[in-house]
Amino acid sequence: MRGAGELEPGEYEVILEEYAVGGLMEYLSYIGFSGLAHEEGRSFMELGKRVMGENVSIWDDGADPSGLPSPVDFEGVIRHRVDLIEKGIASAVVFDAATGKRAGTGSTGHGLPAPNLVGPMAMNLFMGSGDTPRDELIRGIARGVWVTRFHYINPVHPKKAILTGMTKDGTFLIEDGKLARPVLNFRFTQSIPEAFSDVRAASRETKLLPGEFFGAARVPAVHLGSFNFTGVTAAEGSG
Repeated sequence: MRGAGELEPGEYEVILEEYAVGGLMEYLSYIGFSGLAHEEGRSFMELGKRVMGENVSIWDDGADPSGLPSPVDFEGVIRHRVDLIEKGIASAVVFDAATGKRAGTGSTGHGLPAPNLVGPMAMNLFMGSGDTPRDELIRGIARGVWVTRFHYINPVHPKKAILTGMTKDGTFLIEDGKLARPVLNFRFTQSIPEAFSDVRAASRETKLLPGEFFGAARVPAVHLGSFNFTGVTAAEGSG
């Protein structure tokens, strides 16, 4: 933040570091990947329909050793790999015993401790990597924003997966494919499926990151064609 200046709010091309992507994935899990959210009609996951770009695949796998393996859920059921979004298509949601019985699928091994009002939860998330070296994601961006991390994320419209939150830990203006200067933190309000419908590139490297509240996610950094920043925070130290 040293020497950070203002940048007008608006829609920008962005690079989201893995920390930022992981935070968004956790909230997508919370509001949309649950069988209970889908059953109640408040999930953005319209199964069989395209919800993101065809270069986006997201899955949950509690047995994958490259994540934080937890092969059995809190109901004693073996966790199954669930391909949530396959090449941009909403393919499946996760179930515990109760929601799986009502859906006629059975549990996928995603039960939480009872009693809970949240329903099942995808807690071992993965997002498919791309083929671009991480350091080359920024190339070709004439003007954009580099985001290290998000915090204070909250749902605005779960059915459309619109989230709001703030940037944190380093936000930078990109000019002519290079970091130009630090900028004051932004507030964003954005439909995440809409933003992830225009993934220009994803890094071939991934990072395993613990969730803020639960689970973990292994994700790449991504270059998105557009992300909506709605306001600028006050300068540090101002009243």
